[in-house]
Amino acid sequence: MTQEKPYRLVPVSLPAPKTRHGIYEQMLADFVRSGVDSALVECQGKSANTLYQGLYQAVRSRAAGDILVRRREGAVYLARR
Repeated sequence: MTQEKPYRLVPVSLPAPKTRHGIYEQMLADFVRSGVDSALVECQGKSANTLYQGLYQAVRSRAAGDILVRRREGAVYLARR
């Protein structure tokens, strides 16, 4: 007397994790490749606060301690330490 379960387990391979390659990570990579000491960051459709937060979080997640994200007079800048 077997009782059927309302679920089933299907053996599959776990998919590989997706890497994050968002616009903020791309901005940081371009800044590093540029070789400049500081740069004003402009991005259409994003407010200065959104841009700042996105870049700040990208720097933190990347552990890029040599890059600073700064806000000055409503603009966002990337700078090297």
